[in-house]
Amino acid sequence: MAFLRPGAAPRAAAVLGYLSRPVNGCGTLRVSREATGLSEEVAVALYGRDDLAWDELAHEGLEFLIERARLGKLTSYTELNATLIRRTGLPGFDFSRADERAAMGHLLYLTVELNRPVTGLMISALVTYLDGNDAGSGFYGYAQDLGMLQRNASAIQRLDFWSSQVKALFKYYAATRPR
Repeated sequence: MAFLRPGAAPRAAAVLGYLSRPVNGCGTLRVSREATGLSEEVAVALYGRDDLAWDELAHEGLEFLIERARLGKLTSYTELNATLIRRTGLPGFDFSRADERAAMGHLLYLTVELNRPVTGLMISALVTYLDGNDAGSGFYGYAQDLGMLQRNASAIQRLDFWSSQVKALFKYYAATRPR
């Protein structure tokens, strides 16, 4: 729950608000206005993308990552971004900007949440930095939040966890690999 600060003008100021985020990445901000006693809900778009855009990006991203898993191959953030632009026609992520890198992390969270109930795995493990040899820090942080990786894991433990996720994803999707 995130609380909003009162603004300078009490009548127009949001006195209390909270954001509830469903899995699709956007949410509803409930705002109570002290002076009027009114409460309203306002749609909030995260990282400049609305519910429909996040939904399309998450489903197309998941489809692409499953294709990569079937091929037994990793991908990069750059390749994922280019594929999403091509498949959805939506604007891509600008990795020169911190908020856009965070937005890509949010997208990977969404793809994991779409896929994890089916596989029990973190499909975002397949995404690495260009010329990288493992996942980004957000992958490990989310794995820790999920209780899949212990807090304060050593570099070796992190690498072992990542490689076990990749191997398990390749094995899970091997039955549907093109021959």
